Amino acid sequence: MIHSNNLKLFKGVNKIKIDNYLKIIYQQINRYSNEIHGRKKIAIFSPSKYGLGHFHQSDILNRRINEKLSNYCLSLHLTDLTPSKKVPENTIKIPNYSDILWSNIVNLEEKKVRLNKEQLSFIRKDILKKFIDLFSPDIILFDYYPFIHSNEIFSEFYKTIAYWKKENSHGRLICLYRGILGYNSERMEPGYRERVIKTMKKQIDFVFILADPDERFFIREELWFLNKEFYKFKYLGYITDIKQCDPPNKKQIICQVGGGIDGDKLIEIFCKCMKIIEQIDDSVIGIVILGPTFPEKRKKQILEDYKNVKTLIFKPGVDELYPVLKKSDLIISMGGYNSVVEAANLEIPSIIVPREKEIKHEQYLNAMRFYQYGLIDEIIEMERLEVKNLLPSIFRYIYKKEVKPIKMCGLDSIIDEICTIWNIVL
Repeated sequence: MIHSNNLKLFKGVNKIKIDNYLKIIYQQINRYSNEIHGRKKIAIFSPSKYGLGHFHQSDILNRRINEKLSNYCLSLHLTDLTPSKKVPENTIKIPNYSDILWSNIVNLEEKKVRLNKEQLSFIRKDILKKFIDLFSPDIILFDYYPFIHSNEIFSEFYKTIAYWKKENSHGRLICLYRGILGYNSERMEPGYRERVIKTMKKQIDFVFILADPDERFFIREELWFLNKEFYKFKYLGYITDIKQCDPPNKKQIICQVGGGIDGDKLIEIFCKCMKIIEQIDDSVIGIVILGPTFPEKRKKQILEDYKNVKTLIFKPGVDELYPVLKKSDLIISMGGYNSVVEAANLEIPSIIVPREKEIKHEQYLNAMRFYQYGLIDEIIEMERLEVKNLLPSIFRYIYKKEVKPIKMCGLDSIIDEICTIWNIVL
């Protein structure tokens, strides 16, 4: 509520509308708190600035936690971004900074009020503090992305967390860190690196690194702070419902090269290997998946050169690649992020051949990071790719008996980590 010592800040504003709005929010938080009856409490904070953030993924996580841990906890989603008027269950909506970007008109539960940034910040901070007092969560999961863009959001959240940690010494703060398309260091606001390091050291207990199938992950640029607090980081896969797959039972090799001509060398070497393999074991099938922009003239030349290799199948591209990969015994691919993650998720042996002469070395960094985690089996650099290097690796993997299971469903992995923190067994 707006107290007497803050009346000057809200001079000329309809304070009754604001007080009524805050009253509704506090009653909502109180209602959720009363549902707990001694259970653990998890809060998911997904802020936004000018429409940024990952509300959809955070809401999916909120639903999964309440589905899997209903006997142990209540998860409450705190957000200032809702793409529709219908607010999902177990969600507290706070006013969004984007509301004042053009018109300074803020929608407070269907009541429109004209506010400036300072006034809106006061309301948000008041809700956050009251949320800590009333809900008193044991774990807070927060979305990392908006902190890149917003000093305001960082400031209000940091103060809230400091207050929460002081009131709850056993509370655990967990950062949900996702790959960001096109992210670069030039977009950092002044003092950004320093405040992240400070927060990592003093406040954050764990960082869960996740990915989205539609995003690319520039590891060198995004994870520049890994060497500072590395022990806090856990790679948990996708924040989607990707499940483990049954181990493959056919001798089938997939060679996928993406879009352009830069995969031509990989195709040529793979086809030569398959020509040799056919003479030794004609039950091994090689499938070459060509990207949609692979040059038509070169495609016709390859088909002509290897038309007599009966164990080779050429596909110009498939709409649903996942089922094709699932049936394979070995995946040979270039180092695009989605290709690498698909290979790791399917628990299938994989050889990654990163693109050469790449300015940002994105493919090489993708491959190296996954190799360090044990999620892919081998990296062969494009410049040293030859039949004598690739053929022995193919034989080694297609006759390999055991495949190490890899869990890539980030939703379930997050729940497993929470259970470990609380020492509970589902």
